Amino acid sequence: LEATETQLFAFFNSDYELNIRFFDLLILALLNSPVTGRMEMIKNLWDESGKGNRKETHVNMFNDLIEHFNIDNKALIQQHDTWQKLAGYNLFMLASLNRKNYYVLLGIMAATEIIDPQSYLKVQQACKRHNMSNWLYRYYSEHSEIDVEHAKGWLTYVIEPIVAENDVKRDVLLGAYLRLKTCNDYYDSLYKYLKTIV
Repeated sequence: LEATETQLFAFFNSDYELNIRFFDLLILALLNSPVTGRMEMIKNLWDESGKGNRKETHVNMFNDLIEHFNIDNKALIQQHDTWQKLAGYNLFMLASLNRKNYYVLLGIMAATEIIDPQSYLKVQQACKRHNMSNWLYRYYSEHSEIDVEHAKGWLTYVIEPIVAENDVKRDVLLGAYLRLKTCNDYYDSLYKYLKTIV
């Protein structure tokens, strides 16, 4: 909440790689998915797609934020490329690209939908403090609302039916745990990094 504008941009820039890949991760989760969970995943994908509006796809929303954020010398800001950041990113890649980790992926995806809204509300408060246009940070404002519904949907229509019919509870819980652990490590490293930026 106390971030300077430069720190806020550095925060967005650090989140870039994973946020613009989330659509692809949903596609990979949808492939050969259990029938009980498909409609929720498709609903999630529809929202990521901007509900049919190309300008409002979540990738475009995030690109607009990075491109139109009004600070000088963006290119001079040192990148946040720590092992903690790479570990979180690679966790998604490992689980989504190897089908033996499919139920781990579902735990990762569900945990992501659950934890994002509260942190995104704080991001919005920081944006408002800097008098940023609502349009510019709409990626975060939209996700702080729709991810509440997605979290309920993933638990109710994806996780619960799959766990009820298959012996995969440990894989799902492992995925959720690994997401929480890598996310915690990432934010700790990100906080230290942001403190080095004036």
